[in-house]
Amino acid sequence: DDTTLMAAFDGTLSETDVVAGRLASANEKLAVLIDAEALEVAFRVSTAQFARLLGDDGTVMAAPVTATLDVSGVDLSATGVISRSSAGSGDVQTGRLIFAQLDNARGFKPGDFVTVSVQEPPLDKVVRLPASAVDAANQVLVLGADDRLEALSVRVLHREGDDVLVRSPDIAGRDVV
Repeated sequence: DDTTLMAAFDGTLSETDVVAGRLASANEKLAVLIDAEALEVAFRVSTAQFARLLGDDGTVMAAPVTATLDVSGVDLSATGVISRSSAGSGDVQTGRLIFAQLDNARGFKPGDFVTVSVQEPPLDKVVRLPASAVDAANQVLVLGADDRLEALSVRVLHREGDDVLVRSPDIAGRDVV
């Protein structure tokens, strides 16, 4: 009767630890208040994928993301943007941990397991090839003079399933084996 606790925002209570008549002390955690309008998603990417998301200043760029929650065959989706990355890689973890702030995540709850897709910046002057066309030394075989094979160095920029995106100033208009 003597004390009222007011939060700065509306939300849903979770992990409540109060009962009528119990005394609460200073700095005691009574509950967790979840703001459904301020959910974020945490996801892990490989170090190579993380490097493609870095801006010129070395920080992770605010790339658009889509989080999808599969609920018995009905997909719930929310869009957002990358807001930050973890300061460390984590014990016995691989890759990098990234966080994205979600907009209008209706139906999502903390702890949901979601699929996240990130829209990366477009790549210019690239060629899509089957991954098997590129060898371990980042070279491809192209048809040269008199239909003879010659090795051509390429820079692998991105892997997509069984395909790779490569760049080389000398590959345009060439037949790759």
